[in-house]
Amino acid sequence: MARGTNEKSIQLRKEAGELLAKSNPLMRQADAPVHRDIKRSAANFLKTDVKVGLTFAKIALQTRDHARQQRNRTRARVAYSTVVRHVESVSEMDQGEIGSGLAELRTALELLGESFESENSTRDKPRAHGRAEKEVGAKLRERSGGGG
Repeated sequence: MARGTNEKSIQLRKEAGELLAKSNPLMRQADAPVHRDIKRSAANFLKTDVKVGLTFAKIALQTRDHARQQRNRTRARVAYSTVVRHVESVSEMDQGEIGSGLAELRTALELLGESFESENSTRDKPRAHGRAEKEVGAKLRERSGGGG
């Protein structure tokens, strides 16, 4: 009797596995809109975080109050680090858009004295290079009245 039960159990497991194999693509298909919405929300969050970080950085660049400058510099750096940590979870198109804002934020943070050398530079460095960063830095200095 135990042998018949065991064989029936094996057969049921096999059938369940086949059923799961057949339904898995359907489940993935049903989940696709949900995953798209999650990625879209994540991208919007990261874009907003970059804008907020830039706002904090600009405030820090414009103030003469050292405590206010440090407070806003720290907030801008937290926004930068958060975005860098999560940017790979969004689409490549969104990564490009976020990356340009991230480059501007990084430049502003460098003007404020932040150092990025001790961190993993390939992970931490957005996709902007050399001349573009200098141009962004010049624009930020102009806006903040810092000259050049």
